[in-house]
Amino acid sequence: MGPKLKTGHQSCQIELKGEGCREYERLCPEKNWSEFLDFFMFDLRAVPTRFDLSIDDYEGKHATFDLIKQKLENKMFISPFKSKVVTIHGSNENGYTLELGKYGLSRMLAIYEKHKEQQSKNKKTDQPYWLRFEMRYFHQVAHEVCLSLLELNDEELKTQAFSLLYKMLDIKEDIDPTQFSNLNKVKTIQWWNDFLESAPKAKIEKNTGVEKNYDNYNLWIERNTSLYFLKEFILSFKDEYDYTTKMLKLLLNALENIEEKKIKKLNRLLKIYHFPKQTLNDLVLLKQEVKESLKRRELPF
Repeated sequence: MGPKLKTGHQSCQIELKGEGCREYERLCPEKNWSEFLDFFMFDLRAVPTRFDLSIDDYEGKHATFDLIKQKLENKMFISPFKSKVVTIHGSNENGYTLELGKYGLSRMLAIYEKHKEQQSKNKKTDQPYWLRFEMRYFHQVAHEVCLSLLELNDEELKTQAFSLLYKMLDIKEDIDPTQFSNLNKVKTIQWWNDFLESAPKAKIEKNTGVEKNYDNYNLWIERNTSLYFLKEFILSFKDEYDYTTKMLKLLLNALENIEEKKIKKLNRLLKIYHFPKQTLNDLVLLKQEVKESLKRRELPF
């Protein structure tokens, strides 16, 4: 059981580790992780506080551990971390790990020799080479990253994973630091770009916090709009017909300013109530119905 929410509801915590992830893939082969996140966040109305996303390299064709280690030690990279301190731990027998960031902050990156780690735990692996890039996200950033993975197919999920890694770690070409001090203007080194399959850097939409929990979201709407509706009802001299006409005009204004981004947001809200998705066509038809309703309300003179 988790702490009590501001809404008064009792929360609970769900933790899904590696074995649990493999179990989900085994039991639901027709589903992908985007669909799981959709169910988790909108059907269960859950808020992720930690999210780990891994990319496994079984070839070492472009980016080897030693090559990355050298670039990080030479500070030839940019990242969203405030500090460029790279923590290195492990051993040749059990495998080494490179870490950027710290636990408890918004994000962290761990690059480690997974095949050696598995062997040190006496776990059988057929992979002679296995390097894992593990992106760890916490708190609000975890929520924002999960939102960025919604409504994606398998290929799009793969590209987005590479994009997120690129945003977290951009390894640069070798330059003379005395000649070029601003690494942001230096090109990404080609072997890193090849490993990322030329994916663009991810753009994560900031979450304002209003929609982190839809119970809180509904409470926020009620607090901020109830007085407005009360005021409009009083200004209509408590006339239901006049008041409904005003509300229909507001609805028409919303429908005339609808766009793709707002439709996606609307459908996420509707899904909570198990209501079918609305398409642009559906909303165009609804707009026509509202117009006709308003026309019927017009005075004949």
